[in-house]
Amino acid sequence: TEIYTLSLHDALPISIGAEKLRIFDVSINGAPLLSGFDITTDAGGANTADEKIFKDVSPAQDGSLHLGFSTKRNGASLNGIEILPGIPGKALPIRIVCGPRAYYDHTGRLWRADRYFSGGRQDEGVGPVHGAEDPGLYSHNRWGHFTYAIPVADGTYRLTLRFAETYWRSNASGGNNGRLFDVHCNGKALVNRLDIYKEAGGENRALELTYRGLKPNAQNKLVLSFVPILDYAILSSIEVEDRSEEHTSELQ
Repeated sequence: TEIYTLSLHDALPISIGAEKLRIFDVSINGAPLLSGFDITTDAGGANTADEKIFKDVSPAQDGSLHLGFSTKRNGASLNGIEILPGIPGKALPIRIVCGPRAYYDHTGRLWRADRYFSGGRQDEGVGPVHGAEDPGLYSHNRWGHFTYAIPVADGTYRLTLRFAETYWRSNASGGNNGRLFDVHCNGKALVNRLDIYKEAGGENRALELTYRGLKPNAQNKLVLSFVPILDYAILSSIEVEDRSEEHTSELQ
């Protein structure tokens, strides 16, 4: 049986009183997919793009995917549909570089241009970073006080964040402490008082931090918050991989 990953894209461009303004159900091949769906609540606000991802989607007997939209209040709404070949039991990986252009790494994998963020600013590009298989993953940064709300399907995920300290240099005592920040996922701390310079062993050096066993929130999102303590938070790239099968085997 052919397996696909389905993404539904939408937004409600109303700024005041948008909650509960538009509610609808979505079905696929006659089976429920979303019930009582409220775009604004799911997106976290009006004028905000929303994306819902579903894995292990199969065609009906006629070879088609039949999507049904049933109104509960003020009509259903949809801006875009994306259907991609899937991996049985897994959502497709999400790879993002914090820059204006997509990037193909040395294995040919696609990293999409910066998306799913709110707050912060994107720099104009940084110099070479040492100790990285793919220096292009560190060619830009998002910096400031910012959040990423990454849509995922139901499951358990591994998250890899990539950083490089491209601004602060060592001080007279050989340390740095020019930048410290926290990183949270769905309100839980992943790392506190991160000092990239210290962890990477100097400036312009690649740092990868990996976290396992992450679960999406009620809106099926991994909400990553980058909270400054000293100077600004900074980030080069994000990788999210479905590890539901590994997590299931660990529990058995």
